[in-house]
Amino acid sequence: SSQQLSWLDDALSDAALAGRKALVFSHVPLFRPATKFKTLVWNAEEILRVLHAHQDTVVAVFAGHDHDGGYAVDDAGLHHVTMNSPLTAAVGSDCCAVLECHDDGWARFVAFGRACVESETLGAGRAYTELVLAKGATNSPAGPSLYDADGSGFRRLVALGFSGTQAREAMRATGGDVA
Repeated sequence: SSQQLSWLDDALSDAALAGRKALVFSHVPLFRPATKFKTLVWNAEEILRVLHAHQDTVVAVFAGHDHDGGYAVDDAGLHHVTMNSPLTAAVGSDCCAVLECHDDGWARFVAFGRACVESETLGAGRAYTELVLAKGATNSPAGPSLYDADGSGFRRLVALGFSGTQAREAMRATGGDVA
């Protein structure tokens, strides 16, 4: 609502005046490259306009809702972390993270298991073991994909014309052995 957007703008203005940085938490993702279109909040463009107006204050945006997770950085340099659902993790494995907030305005997201994975992989992509959440920081997934060590099997199936869902099912059925 316009009232909520005004509140967000005021809260971020107050943080800026106090010389503070902000981490934004939302149940529903705000940035399409960090999620699927169907899980994007309905007024994402309006919210992003407010966040981008405060790009020197906002460091990162955290969301859930899309069980398959994702990660991306927008044009204003805001990190968007969509956490995986623990429901997608194998029994006995981890799907959580610790967020370290630093006094000088940056944060470090330390992931355990499949807390955050590559976007556009339906949750099967390589996992991020950590994310440095700071302006200009570049992050790459260092953990394994869900089905094969480097994610190449999944990407190969998608390149051959499999939908993401079909590729994930093929990887699951073969235990990742699609060579």
